[in-house]
Amino acid sequence: MEELGVTDKPGTATTFGARFARAFRGALTMSALGAVMVAASAQSASADAIPPKNGSQYVIGWSFHNDPLNEFWKLFIDSMTSTLEAGGAKVIFCSGQGDATKQADCVDQFLTQNVDAMVIASTDSAAIIGPTLKANEAGVPVFMWLNGVAASSGVKVLMGNETGDQPAGSGAGQAIVDALIAKYGSAKGKVLEVQGLMSQTLAQVRSAGLHEITDKYPEIIVTAKAGDFDTGKAATIIQDWITANPDTDAIWLASDANYTPAARAALMAVGRWVKAGEAGHVILVGMDGSNLAVNAAKCGYMDYVADFTFPQISPMLAQQVLRYLETGSVAAVGDVVPVTDSTITGVPVIERAEFAGPILSIPIFGITPETAENPILFANKYQGAPNGLSVCE
Repeated sequence: MEELGVTDKPGTATTFGARFARAFRGALTMSALGAVMVAASAQSASADAIPPKNGSQYVIGWSFHNDPLNEFWKLFIDSMTSTLEAGGAKVIFCSGQGDATKQADCVDQFLTQNVDAMVIASTDSAAIIGPTLKANEAGVPVFMWLNGVAASSGVKVLMGNETGDQPAGSGAGQAIVDALIAKYGSAKGKVLEVQGLMSQTLAQVRSAGLHEITDKYPEIIVTAKAGDFDTGKAATIIQDWITANPDTDAIWLASDANYTPAARAALMAVGRWVKAGEAGHVILVGMDGSNLAVNAAKCGYMDYVADFTFPQISPMLAQQVLRYLETGSVAAVGDVVPVTDSTITGVPVIERAEFAGPILSIPIFGITPETAENPILFANKYQGAPNGLSVCE
């Protein structure tokens, strides 16, 4: 993989990164790679195939919104790259470094490199409109990763993907409501919402999912703080909040991967990292399905965790990129793309009026203490201890 504008290369992994890379490559060989190669052989003679610009190999620009600052972002970057390369393509990676202007530069570099297609995980869903229009004008197909672009902007997106951000947010919200009713006999209480990076569509949708539930209950008071998917920032937010508001009933985490360590440390400091049903328990919910959160759910410290089926997010979209280049089309709205060896069996292709292009809508899997030991959960299959298979302390 060729890299442009990278300050922390995807290859410089944590221990988890190396472990996941080995496990993912094995899984890809048996499932996603098989699907890609079968499709490629069956479709290689398609009359609608788009020939590589360099005459021999597809070149795909892949821009993630930031450097691989945590194990999950590394997963997303590497599994996109691995799937595209397994299908025979060359990948040029360029990090947006958390800056919309730098990501616009990535798009310019891709155009200069004469890529056959681009995959963009945008830093800012509004700021990426201009660079996407530029790619459209150059005739370069664009695929959007998890951060939809407004259809009203006029951009053309061949396909995007989404996790179940709304049902994840609302599922976590409902878990809070249910726990508050169990605690007080009615839906009332004080809730801290630790949001994600609110310039991103996925963070906005997760938050909207929470409020779709909690806003029905006027006695549930939700205070939102933007954590920007930053562990350090979340730690400060939660510590300051719990110190100033010792009567807090619940905390909603927009990213359990980034925020669970902060929540655990803050609650332990005030003696409130205790199990559900015990005095002082803070209702704690999150979304991602990270190992620490799944372990906390299994052991009773967290009340609900939404698993986003992380290993499928990038490969599913990568397969559609390859399909488009090899056949001139992507899966149609109404299709269900099959998935193997996962908590889900298929990914439906949908359309949303507000977003450009068809969307691979990847379902969530709700994790509770009763389901945390499922061996094919991402946390249990790809991450190390502590996870849902670990013994509780």
